[in-house]
Amino acid sequence: MEPNVSYKFSVTHAINFDLFEKKSAATSTYEAAFKQVKGNNFRIEVKRSDFKVNDKEIETKFESVAYEYNKALFPVLFDVIDGSFLLANYNEIAARIELTDAELRFKHDGPGFQYIRNQFLENVNKDGYTMSQHFFSFGLMKVIMLCLQETEKYEDYQFQWEIIPLETTLFCDGNTVFSSEQNVLQYSGQANSTNALFDQITAYGIRNKFIQEPTEAQAFITTTITNKTQFINTKLDFEFSETEIKINNSHFNYQEKLAVRRKF
Repeated sequence: MEPNVSYKFSVTHAINFDLFEKKSAATSTYEAAFKQVKGNNFRIEVKRSDFKVNDKEIETKFESVAYEYNKALFPVLFDVIDGSFLLANYNEIAARIELTDAELRFKHDGPGFQYIRNQFLENVNKDGYTMSQHFFSFGLMKVIMLCLQETEKYEDYQFQWEIIPLETTLFCDGNTVFSSEQNVLQYSGQANSTNALFDQITAYGIRNKFIQEPTEAQAFITTTITNKTQFINTKLDFEFSETEIKINNSHFNYQEKLAVRRKF
């Protein structure tokens, strides 16, 4: 990836799940742009625009509030030094958040708004480290971080992925294979523990009176996470990157797909 060259991508993020009686199917789409502005140890800029859910602009009050807060996070700059990501424009983002927060507080009030506001600010407004961790929870950032790994670090790569409906994180161990002939990176892994998933599923079931006590059969959970990235040259210069997460349980079936495709 040459310095000062930008690449544009279309992103499609689909999450479908059944949790007891609750069913959900949602697909968000947006445009993203990556720009390298330095040399080997380099700086990347990530922009996000044209965000839609199920091919529609966000219309509901609370979704639009959450969207406006998250919109203030972009563009974001990261310095990538020896594979480590360092947030480079914290002060700029913090100023945008402060302005957005003032505008939204002027327009909205009530417990629903305050809940969204407090949750967002808790995730991003303490310091640069806290804000960085929030960015690293995004699926798009996880794909970028995988693509920028040095080849010798691919083996035994660990993925962390947020399972939003259960408000928990999936910690996955797996192996990554890079084909230099095809310029293709492939990752396959599974959760190193399903205890947190089971606890959240059980808590939801008991809270909503679907179950009283979990059985041994209900504790059985299978997980898979895969990624395939077709590089054009190296690093962020890729044609597509597709990530898929599957979780199967008697009370929770989950499928998530994140597709990042180059716009030529």
